[in-house]
Amino acid sequence: MEVESRARTKVGWFSTWNCRCGVAEYSRHLLNHFDADRFDWTVLASYDDQVLGPDGGNVIRCWGINAGSVRPLLEAVSAERFDVLVLQYKIQLGFGWLSLHHFEALVALCHVLGTRVIVVAHATDGADLSGRPVSSRMRAALATVERILVHCDADVDRLRAFGLSANVELLLHGFPDIVAHDGKSVRIRLGMPQEGFVIGAYGFMLPAKGIDTLIEAFGVVRSAHPDARLLLVNAMYPHPISEDYRATCERVAVDRGVRDQVVLETRFLPDDESAELLTAADVVVFPYRSGMDSSSAAVRVGLASLRPVLCTPASIFSDVAAIVQFFDGFAPEDISRGLESFIAGGGADEARSRRQAAWVEEHSRRNVSLRLQGLIGKPAASDGTRRDQAWVAGHLQDLVTGQSANDVAHDRIRNLEQALREAHQAAESIGREHDAAASALEQTRSALGQADAALQRARMTIDQSDAELRAVHASRSWRVTAALRYCESVLRTWFRGRPPATAVQQDAAHLRADRMTEDAPPASAAVAPASAAENELSAEARDVRLDLERMAERRKW
Repeated sequence: MEVESRARTKVGWFSTWNCRCGVAEYSRHLLNHFDADRFDWTVLASYDDQVLGPDGGNVIRCWGINAGSVRPLLEAVSAERFDVLVLQYKIQLGFGWLSLHHFEALVALCHVLGTRVIVVAHATDGADLSGRPVSSRMRAALATVERILVHCDADVDRLRAFGLSANVELLLHGFPDIVAHDGKSVRIRLGMPQEGFVIGAYGFMLPAKGIDTLIEAFGVVRSAHPDARLLLVNAMYPHPISEDYRATCERVAVDRGVRDQVVLETRFLPDDESAELLTAADVVVFPYRSGMDSSSAAVRVGLASLRPVLCTPASIFSDVAAIVQFFDGFAPEDISRGLESFIAGGGADEARSRRQAAWVEEHSRRNVSLRLQGLIGKPAASDGTRRDQAWVAGHLQDLVTGQSANDVAHDRIRNLEQALREAHQAAESIGREHDAAASALEQTRSALGQADAALQRARMTIDQSDAELRAVHASRSWRVTAALRYCESVLRTWFRGRPPATAVQQDAAHLRADRMTEDAPPASAAVAPASAAENELSAEARDVRLDLERMAERRKW
């Protein structure tokens, strides 16, 4: 049994896995069709993947975009002793998921172990492998691998221009199985009317997909076709930019007055379910602005729905140019004009539809996987001549030390990032303390203002009390003065010999006149009625008069 088991080719598969990623889905679909009797495959996945569910037993997570050391990956490759390592990679500006130095170390280790290396290049657009030191290093490393598989003729031409041609081969993206569904039943399930023109779209909810541009174009189309609908099957990508872009698209829909005519599906669905939803559309549109990838997996899902497909003239669609139609440009008016022309032309072209179905069947994922299995099972005849022993020897030192200069740089970067995070935390703490101090100062200012207002009120109260006291004092002084004057007048009259009664009456009149003129109290002192004061004086006068009359009688006698 051991001999039979070991007879299977042991394949290591470097890729993202079990997450919302086009390359992860690409890998899953190809590996699902691998012949278990011929191949024993293990996925070398990233720490950074936001997994959709538990990993299987044949998954080893041993690398990461943000990981500073390549050692876990090298240890896994060394321990597993793969016959072949299939490396999913993006050759953009000389870098992919691995740094250039880590890529070199991995390839060198595989050569030492006798592990064949096949690189699946998902992107070469934007790469510059000529003229610069880092570019020449990447070209030298790629020249030593057994095969470089690319997805379109433009990639073949580009790598050939970089001096890489002997080990470059074309391996087209695979198509999902053709979906045979009744679009009318799907419309019913989605709550869409049976009549009316429906425009579909598919792909991740990301700015490069141009969904907001399509919504603007749809607003123009709907002005001529009020019963038109827009079906957006655009899954959310696990990054904040996806949420932001969704909000942008919803604002555009509201601004164009088409929010109620847009059906939005943002769940991450299996390809066959997505293709089933797209059968509700009369045409599927891919309004991409640009794309660094060499080929689009999303457009293949649209084509598998067997609905006509219209694309912007982005290079990412060049490998399906034979079975799609192109807009004149990328602007909303280009898309709306192309859709109006498509509707006016009667929609789907029968000959194109037959060609589309044949193409999808010929390049199905199963067929592409079978071809890849054939390449893995049959080593390239010239493989040995491409292994530059001097190049391998030049990179063995990194494998011996276990840590490259690049690893040291990554460690330093991580330390700097940690110091930066701590500085940010300290700054936030200082900011919070500053806010607390500012709040306390504001409260103190408010309390001082309240105290000042209370002091002003107290001063007003004191001033008012002082005025009242002065008024009371003035009132009492007036009464005493009036009484003394009266007594003085009576005494004068008495000594002059006038009758006291007559003197009293005259003096009372005199006093009343004085009260109304010069000896009247201040206005604030008039707290008691005038009649009360007069009564009081009259009583006093009567008492004095009686006393004086008695004295006069005694004198007469």
